[in-house]
Amino acid sequence: AADGAPDAVIINLGQNDYGKPAHIDPVSGKPVPNHLPSPSQWALHYRWFLGNLTALYSGSSKKQTFFLACGGMAPKYCNDTEAAVKKMNAAGMANVHYLDITASSVRANASYMGCAGHPSWIGHAKAAAIAEPLVKKAMGW
Repeated sequence: AADGAPDAVIINLGQNDYGKPAHIDPVSGKPVPNHLPSPSQWALHYRWFLGNLTALYSGSSKKQTFFLACGGMAPKYCNDTEAAVKKMNAAGMANVHYLDITASSVRANASYMGCAGHPSWIGHAKAAAIAEPLVKKAMGW
């Protein structure tokens, strides 16, 4: 946008934000209880997050379009992310869209992945190829 605010924002909370498996606390050496949210908690907090971003861009001349993505490393939070988008849409937030990029890296050949199973440049290029037509369609580009 001319005023410096983005036209679109893609957010991919997940893997580390979602929960299982619990991790080992480096100080105590004991497992940290898993932080798996309920579907309603996931939707509520995602909505709060978007509310904070909307407030941040409140001086913008236009309303931002948000894409809530899932995938990249794991599909475990996809159902809850899609449900969160549906709840927001039902509440009148037509500027929020679901973006599934799991095919970019989930269960990909390990030789194409980066360290610790993170998507490499190949996975990121695949994610962009999946996202681009969906974002263009939603944005009317």
